[in-house]
Amino acid sequence: MTRRSPSEVAGETLRSIGVALIISALLIAILRPLYEKEQAEREAVIREWIEEQKEADRQLQAEMEAEKLRWDAIEEAERAAARETTVQAPTYTTDDYFIPDDVEKAARYWGGVYDIEPEFLEAVAWAESRFDPSADNGGCIGLMQVAPVWHTERAESLGYTVDDLWTVDGSMAVAADYLAELKATGHDDYWVLMTYNGDSNADDYLNLTAGPSEYALQVVDVAFELIQTHKEGGSASWLGK
Repeated sequence: MTRRSPSEVAGETLRSIGVALIISALLIAILRPLYEKEQAEREAVIREWIEEQKEADRQLQAEMEAEKLRWDAIEEAERAAARETTVQAPTYTTDDYFIPDDVEKAARYWGGVYDIEPEFLEAVAWAESRFDPSADNGGCIGLMQVAPVWHTERAESLGYTVDDLWTVDGSMAVAADYLAELKATGHDDYWVLMTYNGDSNADDYLNLTAGPSEYALQVVDVAFELIQTHKEGGSASWLGK
């Protein structure tokens, strides 16, 4: 057996390495385009999936907005129908000389809409502003002394603006809506009036740790007297003009 010199072995090794490098380079040259193509296709699939998800999200958002608009339209139609509904007149009618005509008209209308005695609304109007739609007191405005900071959204839901709170009808509508909400809790009129008036003792009254406020007592008393006076066909001269 012929003994190879170290230089021959090294040369053969270098040649083998060279051949391997050449083969590797050829494989890379052949396979790289295939890999890049596969990578590009994979990225295209991912981009397409992302776009599909974005489009699905846009469609869902559009459907949700459309549904919200639909319900808003239904609610507005119901509110409009309520405002346009012919309100059943009370079993007695009166034209109280000591209550402004527009206040009487609004109290009868919104009392009918919310099933609240007109005299109750008139008593609140008297206690809050003495029937003065221009009254302004510490952030509470108008006939029923509604606070825009708390009831702007309520007014808008009824089709009124903040400026409308200075009108008899707008103020009475928002107040009646709020009073009806409070009455729906099932608590008595004293608590309703204390809460409406922003009395911090309203909860104490429920817990029997405080009595009704002077405001609540006054309104309930005035409402009762108005009902009795109107049933007899008279005017509440005791209110003053």
